[in-house]
Amino acid sequence: MKLTGLRRAAIVLAVLASGVVLFSCGGKGKKQDKKEAKAAAESAGGEEAEEVVEVNIVDTKDPNAATDFIYETTVDGTGVVIQRYIGSRGNVVIPEEIEGLKVKTIGKDAFNDIKNIASVVLPSSVTSIEASAFYGCYASEISLSSGLKTIAGQAFQKSKVKEITIPSGFEKFVGTYQFAGSALSKVTLPNGITSIPEGCFYNTRLSTVEIPEGVTSIGAEAFSTCNISSFNIPSTLKSTGNKAFAYNPLKDVSIASRDGAVAYGWNSFAGCNNWGTMTIALRKKINASGYKNVYYASSKYQDDISCCKEPAAR
Repeated sequence: MKLTGLRRAAIVLAVLASGVVLFSCGGKGKKQDKKEAKAAAESAGGEEAEEVVEVNIVDTKDPNAATDFIYETTVDGTGVVIQRYIGSRGNVVIPEEIEGLKVKTIGKDAFNDIKNIASVVLPSSVTSIEASAFYGCYASEISLSSGLKTIAGQAFQKSKVKEITIPSGFEKFVGTYQFAGSALSKVTLPNGITSIPEGCFYNTRLSTVEIPEGVTSIGAEAFSTCNISSFNIPSTLKSTGNKAFAYNPLKDVSIASRDGAVAYGWNSFAGCNNWGTMTIALRKKINASGYKNVYYASSKYQDDISCCKEPAAR
């Protein structure tokens, strides 16, 4: 069943050919020349921005109008699914109700690859985020719903989001690679989840991870290729997938006391000594939790971690 009225609005994503970035707030704007932006990025040791776009920051915390979205009813007709954001406002606040129905779902590709936004706030009524909902989205700030229950595969993959707090009451990740390749540097995981799926945080900027008690499994490459120097292994953890924590500059791992060993997947800690931070003491500690596999695939590093040998000099 489709909602009637207020269906579509026009969108203009203005990529300025003149190379000007415009941030407007309360009617007043600040312009920055593209050359100046490039010089500033280079002086900070960074790279030129991928693309120069217009971002319209409105001086209000009020929800966006319903006409800023394409939407439809849920299958059971009791709520609303946001299908696509088509507004021009850079700070998006999704309304809790549209046409008298609660907004329950952020639909597939709803914010996929949208570049002209800086932030998104979800109402407490939202319970699910579908696949690729924020894939490649440029919003660096995304506030999740306090009522959120599920996040589907690739929901935030390659997005610019920097920090995420997953609320208490969250139930599970559905699918895989939810935040892979994103700019995520900090995540808060809630109590109550039992598994972290394959590739969930693969290739992000996470440096530390607090895995809550209750998690029993961590999927393949779930935390691989990040910047993790420390994390904890809860007493409830039973297994990890292949390369679950591979290619991280590990310095410390906190291991809760347990009754049985963890069944680690192949190369769970591959490449973690490349930074020279994974000491013999740390490897002994990890081995004591049940690790019985090679920690690097190269022929130079075939020693089982239980041997606690330093790799040959390169």
